[in-house]
Amino acid sequence: MFRNIGKVWSIALVSLLAFFGVVAMPSSDQPAAALNGSMFNPGLIISDSVFYDFGTMSVKEIQRFLDANVSDCTSDPARPGCLAEYRLTTPGATGSPGKCESLPAKNDISAAELIYDVANACGINPRVILVKLQKEQSLITLPDPGPRSYEFALGMDCPDSADGCSAASAGFFWQLYKGVGQLRYYSNPAGPFTWLKPGRTISRQYNPKTSCGSQSFVLENYATAALYYYTPYVPNQSALDNLYGIGDSCGAYGNRNFWRYYSDWFGSPVGGGFLLKSAGTETYFIVDETKYLVSDPELIKSLEPLGPIGTISKAYLDSFTTAGNLTPLVRNGTTDRYFFVDNSSRLRFSTCEQVLEYGLNCEQAVTLTKSQIAALPITGDLTNLVTGPNGERYLIEGGTRREILDDASLSAAGITLGAVSAVRSTSLGYLAEGKPLAAQATMFTNRETGAKGIQVDETYFALDAATSKDLDFSQWFTDSGSSLSSASIATLAQGPQVQSIVADQAGTQYLLTAAGKRKIVDSEDWIPSPAVMPESFLDEIPSLEADLVAPVVVRSTEKTDLFLVTAGELRPIAKADRATVRASLENGAINKISTSALAQMNKGSAVIPPGAQVRIGTSNNYFLIDGLSQIFKVPTSAEAKALGLPAARSVTKTALTSYTRSGSLSGLKILCEGEPYLAVAGKFYPVSPETFSHFPTEAKDLDESTCSTLDILETPGSRFIRDSALTYYLVENGKKRPIASKAQYLTLKGDSAKYISVDSYFTSKIPTGKKMPLSSSAIGDDESTATPTPTPTPTPTPSPTTSGKTYIVKAGDTLIGIAVKFKTTSAILAKLNNITDISKIRVGQVLKLP
Repeated sequence: MFRNIGKVWSIALVSLLAFFGVVAMPSSDQPAAALNGSMFNPGLIISDSVFYDFGTMSVKEIQRFLDANVSDCTSDPARPGCLAEYRLTTPGATGSPGKCESLPAKNDISAAELIYDVANACGINPRVILVKLQKEQSLITLPDPGPRSYEFALGMDCPDSADGCSAASAGFFWQLYKGVGQLRYYSNPAGPFTWLKPGRTISRQYNPKTSCGSQSFVLENYATAALYYYTPYVPNQSALDNLYGIGDSCGAYGNRNFWRYYSDWFGSPVGGGFLLKSAGTETYFIVDETKYLVSDPELIKSLEPLGPIGTISKAYLDSFTTAGNLTPLVRNGTTDRYFFVDNSSRLRFSTCEQVLEYGLNCEQAVTLTKSQIAALPITGDLTNLVTGPNGERYLIEGGTRREILDDASLSAAGITLGAVSAVRSTSLGYLAEGKPLAAQATMFTNRETGAKGIQVDETYFALDAATSKDLDFSQWFTDSGSSLSSASIATLAQGPQVQSIVADQAGTQYLLTAAGKRKIVDSEDWIPSPAVMPESFLDEIPSLEADLVAPVVVRSTEKTDLFLVTAGELRPIAKADRATVRASLENGAINKISTSALAQMNKGSAVIPPGAQVRIGTSNNYFLIDGLSQIFKVPTSAEAKALGLPAARSVTKTALTSYTRSGSLSGLKILCEGEPYLAVAGKFYPVSPETFSHFPTEAKDLDESTCSTLDILETPGSRFIRDSALTYYLVENGKKRPIASKAQYLTLKGDSAKYISVDSYFTSKIPTGKKMPLSSSAIGDDESTATPTPTPTPTPTPSPTTSGKTYIVKAGDTLIGIAVKFKTTSAILAKLNNITDISKIRVGQVLKLP
């Protein structure tokens, strides 16, 4: 295998046709469809990457080519026959530096095998050899060439003189080995052929007659120089105008025919300069004997002045030494300056420190040849400022590119920028994306998505679209009016999305309004998991004095529908129930909040006023609405009557989804804020806990708002009851004990509270016990005659003392309990008496009553 001997490359300054590759092989007199003389470039007849690619064809492929290009191979024993069937025995040959490697002797081999061996030993494309054989002796297409065609197949050592060809080079083997070796030798810088230098303007005659004139042109590469060394004439215009015929008497056709045959048989002979690849591989950049991988598509585009990408054989590509990756950083070996390659040009670096800012390293710069450097013009100096295709700006520093939001952000950072570099931002894709330059508490838009966001402490907070529509964040944060890319935003720490209800790190929730943030006192009653915002973000938004406390009535800033916020749900309030529901609350004021805040909340079923009785559809399932979130089953209409409940309203089952079922009501006993009451025909008698304990059935503790709807009496209840038949009973340990007469009742009653007149339903709920003995003496209000162990005598429930429209607070009173007694609410009492904390009332305090 040929190893690179003095592989020297030059610049392909003019890009010609790009259709290089194996094409259909027409006969020599059938032109390629698009080929014409105007395409011929005398300075670039064939590119180096094509000329020196020794691995383009296998022995079988060469043989197929030969077979396809001879129509009828004549069999004449006296003649050598056509090249497709020609066979020979070859001598061994010793290699020569700069020409060919050694070849061993072989017996009875085909011409195709010899062409393959010589191509690989000498480092020349076998297609070039095939074209040369046709150009010199028409050996490819002749069906019956004569012996001299083989003796001097490549015209090696056959000068245009009277001496003719040299016998030392005669014979098919030596013609190929020496002739191809000579083509290789022409590119050896250590050899004698140095006067045709790529990159210079040279002059070639049209034919041997000096009177025919000459042509000057820029010689662009070594392969073309080799052709001129071998055949020194350039075709004149008549030869090019008659591409497949004969021109005038000054025409010369050797190099024209070489170009024509190659183009017709194999496609464009101009197939790449310094950018090469083989099938299935990436692109490499070639500098002398070394190849560098080019993985950046933008860099490949920027190197276009060095020629198109040539597709070569893998064997030829592998013959170059691999030396890592090519970056945009290159070095001029003559001046020792460093440059950034971009957009078919190069920009100057001032120092290696600046190179580091661009994420590159002077020690890793690839040193280009003189011709490669010359092909890339200088277009300016690099600075730390680069602009993008849409006007976006980037600061280049520390191996990153940092997008600049606006001038205010630069001022805040104390950064002064230089002039804009001509380098394109798309060529800096290898740089790490740095954090954008955006001032503290600044708003901007995501350039790709259009979403708005805020930067605080190098953290990005995206604004919920609905929240951004409802609230003007520019009153608290600086609106830059500019945008950043998604890639820049992604380098910031990603905070939570900003919605209308947020929380601080302690868990306290806030409602964001058009005027500022309102603290939510009972956060658990609003939404379960709001976005937790840092203090630095919340501090930018002013705090409002009016806190929010659930349950609270709210409405949208856009619509008049009312809702109740309670127990983590947003529940609609029917228009007919608004007044009743609001009256049941300590604070029934309506709070306007944004639509986006309402959208954040979990939705619950409609609010039914406390104290209402409901029926599910047409069933017999009746319930008492207790407060805002609890219901009790009402077993029968008798219990409903005993409790004095209003007529039931029909509801669907789903209308009660926000209520918790807490058991059944007995129709006999209830608690209001822990205070015991007996229910008698819709009236409620306050009693002491001891008295309460003697009555049977379980008591349910009702909400204050429910109790405010009940008919609670001022008259205290008693353990003595009298039924509609005027029979007296003493209720003791869950049973009613008959009393023989009114006289006995009066004796037993003593100074205790008067009996309660009850209906038949009330007496039916209490089992009858033994009659009271006639010898029984008076009992105290809470004195038991049947319990052997004495029980503590609790303080009797104080009777309210009124004086006109006032009430004097007694020991044990609560504002809520007083409100229940007087069928009002604690909120109304607090407002009437200027009480700011309903838990703080004092004994002896005179309260105004509504």
